[in-house]
Amino acid sequence: MIESYAFAVQQFQDFLLAENYSQKPLWIFREDVLERSRRVWLRWPLPPTNVLRAEEEYERGRQLGFGIGLATHCIANSRPCCFVNVAENAEEASYMMISGGLKISILQDPPQARLIRSDQHWRILKLLAHQSELLPGSTL
Repeated sequence: MIESYAFAVQQFQDFLLAENYSQKPLWIFREDVLERSRRVWLRWPLPPTNVLRAEEEYERGRQLGFGIGLATHCIANSRPCCFVNVAENAEEASYMMISGGLKISILQDPPQARLIRSDQHWRILKLLAHQSELLPGSTL
């Protein structure tokens, strides 16, 4: 059985503290992040709904029962940016090395996110990121 969201987040916060990170994670989703190699751009400010969405995603993972990961991705304003990773099936759980439980992980030396505060700048970066994916060998 997978622990409750509140219990899992407390475990995650304790782990973050033990690894010298802020205990107050920022919850991110794919639409909040752009990256190329080890460069990370983060839409800022993050939507306030991300906290609730993280809990909803966690609960969805509990219902599926294959396993859930809580992990860091980058750092923004001295706080770890984290995500919920839900195993959708047994094969995915195997790839994630989770067997129906909770996996907590952090990146060693996570990249510092560059905060993008302008909607226009964010849209341009997304367009450039999409175009660079289409062009072999291109860099942002």
